Amino acid sequence: MGAVGFLSLPHAARADVAADAQLRSAESAAANRVRATELQLPYWAFTYYTRDNAWITLGPDGWTSGYLPGELWRLYALRGDGWFRTHANTRLAPIARHDPAWTELDIGIRYFYSCASDYDLTGDAAARSQALVAANSMAIGFNPAAGVVSPASATNTATVIIDDLMNVQLLWWAADHGGSPVLRSVANAHTLTTARDFVRADGSTYQFVSYETSTGAVVDRGTRQGCSDDSTWSRGQAWAIHGFANGYRETHNPVLLAAARKVADWYLAHLPDDMVPYWDFEAPDIPNAPRDSSAAAVAASGLIDLSMLDPDVANRTRYEAAARATLQSLSSPNYLSTGPNPAVLLHGTMSYSAGSYDVGQSFGDYFYLEALQRLRRLTPAQKPWRIVRTVASSGSPSRAIDRSESTSWTSKGKQWIDVKLERRTTVSAVGVGVRWGASRSATLKVQVSYDRKHWRTVRVARSGGDWAGVETYRFTPSRTRWVRLAVSGTSHNSANGITMLRVY
Repeated sequence: MGAVGFLSLPHAARADVAADAQLRSAESAAANRVRATELQLPYWAFTYYTRDNAWITLGPDGWTSGYLPGELWRLYALRGDGWFRTHANTRLAPIARHDPAWTELDIGIRYFYSCASDYDLTGDAAARSQALVAANSMAIGFNPAAGVVSPASATNTATVIIDDLMNVQLLWWAADHGGSPVLRSVANAHTLTTARDFVRADGSTYQFVSYETSTGAVVDRGTRQGCSDDSTWSRGQAWAIHGFANGYRETHNPVLLAAARKVADWYLAHLPDDMVPYWDFEAPDIPNAPRDSSAAAVAASGLIDLSMLDPDVANRTRYEAAARATLQSLSSPNYLSTGPNPAVLLHGTMSYSAGSYDVGQSFGDYFYLEALQRLRRLTPAQKPWRIVRTVASSGSPSRAIDRSESTSWTSKGKQWIDVKLERRTTVSAVGVGVRWGASRSATLKVQVSYDRKHWRTVRVARSGGDWAGVETYRFTPSRTRWVRLAVSGTSHNSANGITMLRVY
């Protein structure tokens, strides 16, 4: 591709750059919203949903308390700004001080997005320990007869909601970070049971299933937050997409791939044109029914995951396109909050039957940011620019551009690698692979220069710490000849390892 400026890019590439500009603007707006919320709320109050342009909050043991620190961690990854790290640590402190009892609800949500995210991005050993304590407590509630995690009720039944697919993420994480292998077995069993009992023949889902605790027999199914037991609550369908994609990534079990495809295909087939579902797919007042932007955000994140996992190329392409279209819609003025509502996303439905709709929601905001971060894992459509020269402060920089993820440019401490493109041109992204990136995180600073004397920073970000592949970091299109990647160690130690550096 021989472009020398934005207008000379091929039409598809120009469309990608234009779409990315909207997402980058939305990311900045979201960062400002979360920053304002963090500064406004006391450290022990956690976002739930909005009413009259103010947050309704819960305490550190509330079921949504993990989402606000999770948002701060996602923004730390997206923007590499230490302010978000500092405030995420302050925000999760009251959560981490509490050792949850196994009878508590949503342990996984509280500790996965707060403590586990902390460890992924910073390597904080105390956060890891607290996440393991929470996972062990949660696993005590496993009922082997039913194959689910759910404390028994006074009526000798164990009721599971489809939202619980988000909770079991903590168990998989814990098993990979020093916890017992039993935790993985519990998560596997719960997810397979959910795939078996919650998914209807056509791919739609129930919200809850109740089991007889001694035999595991199903005694009731329904949809408490939907229109009826036979309807499809949109956020529940989105939880299923996200949860089964998670499950397939963790287990490679074809049963979970089939379940993820089934629920995703049903969801996509029943969406309105703007990709944001009504609160229930069978709501009687469609097209005048309230939407649920949180369902769209959850689904978008799950669809990105599924687009990277599905072995079928056509499916991967379809799921990626749907996720991108959903995020573009959520990033538009129709759904992105710019007025008095303090949330990131507008038009969520908390509980329609309780009259709580057209609100902001903590989980909608979290999954929107999670989806924006997951976009970095997708390979750009355009081909990378040819690199004609590499220079580094130390080490062998050629190992970062040799197209092999098994080799890496290695160094220690504050270092940089410069690459020279075949001509001056417009660049808008770099793809970077961090060695052992699934278990350590690095701050990456991207700079550009005409002459390798005068450098301008175009992007700062933090690698995810939970992803071994290449991540793409986009920035405002910039005309340049040289691109520099500056690094300074990882969450593990002062060593740097860059397995891949591409320029787009």
